[in-house]
Amino acid sequence: MAAKRPLFTNLISKQEIFAVAVCLLGLLCGFDRPSRAVELPSQKLSPAELAGDFHIFREALEQGHPGIYRYTTKPEMDQLFHDAELSLSRGMDAVSFYRELVPIVAAVKCGHTGLSLPSSLTRNFSLLPLRIRVLDGRIYVKRDLATADAHLEGKEISFINGLAANKIVSGLLAGAFGDGDVKSSRQWDVSGSNFNASIIALLGLQSPYRIVLQGTAAPLDLQGIDHDQLMQTWKARYPKDLDLQPSPDPSLKFLDGESIAIMKIASFGHSEADAKRIDLRGFFKRSFTEISEKKTKALILDLRNNGGGEDEIGKILFSYFAVGPFKWYDDIVLNGINFDFLRYVSDPDPIPADIVQRQADGKYHAIGHPNWGVQQPLEPHFTGKAYVLMNGRSFSTTSELLSQMRSHHAATLIGEESAGAYYGNNSGFEPTITLPASRITLRVPLAAYYLAVQHEGSNSSGVLPDYPVKYSIQDELMGSDKDTAVALRLIRGH
Repeated sequence: MAAKRPLFTNLISKQEIFAVAVCLLGLLCGFDRPSRAVELPSQKLSPAELAGDFHIFREALEQGHPGIYRYTTKPEMDQLFHDAELSLSRGMDAVSFYRELVPIVAAVKCGHTGLSLPSSLTRNFSLLPLRIRVLDGRIYVKRDLATADAHLEGKEISFINGLAANKIVSGLLAGAFGDGDVKSSRQWDVSGSNFNASIIALLGLQSPYRIVLQGTAAPLDLQGIDHDQLMQTWKARYPKDLDLQPSPDPSLKFLDGESIAIMKIASFGHSEADAKRIDLRGFFKRSFTEISEKKTKALILDLRNNGGGEDEIGKILFSYFAVGPFKWYDDIVLNGINFDFLRYVSDPDPIPADIVQRQADGKYHAIGHPNWGVQQPLEPHFTGKAYVLMNGRSFSTTSELLSQMRSHHAATLIGEESAGAYYGNNSGFEPTITLPASRITLRVPLAAYYLAVQHEGSNSSGVLPDYPVKYSIQDELMGSDKDTAVALRLIRGH
């Protein structure tokens, strides 16, 4: 195919989710919360209205989502639907309804599936004036937006409004939306802006926030700020923070007399226009030509924080490492190409009928995908040692590439477990349905991707590193790059 079709862009990436996290409460989750919840401004919905929304919600997941039973069995999903439906007879507001739906979406275990409260309910949240990082189940202050001298940075929080940190974290992680049973991505997802908004929407905490720091007895009271204030303060104090920056263009540099190359790919294109602008196809060709001409012995490929993009680009990059013909996908499956629930999508993109084929199993298979079938390696082939840096924000197309690297033993992997599942994901065409009464939105991927990789380990894990690297809050505050240090140590032999 000459151009990428919308069905195959894999564009809802972790990076995009992080960038709009406060508005997209679809990553906010948790079941272990205080009995008294915040009274958010939300009109109570009748049982009939709730039943109508729930019917659309269930239909979209059961009919449209091709991976709904990929990790959780149908009887288990049926029980979750049943339990939630029973609660609707008493009537409730949109926030309470959202809380009933979160466990169902979390059980699908799909990082491309999202559930969001309407912005009319979330835009006025009074947010904790801190940027939080969750590490190993603990809550740390990554950025202090509350005090003049930022002396809270690096401090560990033990309690917020009387709720213990382990209760907060376990509740958020239990309902996080991610592929399979991947832990790394979920800890990233409950950090940052998601943390600030979720403790309001789902844990029932509210301003003023009474914070107890580890090792101290005296509590600290912090007044909440709105989203605009939080962003203004954050940008003013920490303008170089990665999450405030646009994805940098790809880069290539050389070390040790050109014997080591470091290639950084921050994105595989968040849109077709973005992919054309940065011209990754041309960048790869030029880069591997230069690497070949310089006779570079080792390549460090940095894919940390790369949330994905155009899946054909991931395949093209791998083609420079492949030693012979290879398959990228075993299959790409869709339940259908037309669904009744698409009536509730504001601007649905039709699934092109010419790139899918209905087969004997009654499902549609995307035989027109550019990664379908046997793929060929590209020249100049990289013949040196490859080392790939990855973390819990390496998702979607990026994780597919990591799976192929692992399966073909094409590189040494360094860092954290990838965000995407090793055997594939559910993504592609991803309509967002607006439930008419509650205005809650549900994003449902319509294609299940199955990677052509060797069997390895758990069916629900991400891509695991050969050399795991852990960061402390002090490492993050200091901007340490332990992953690159490990790669250089392996290359240099010391």
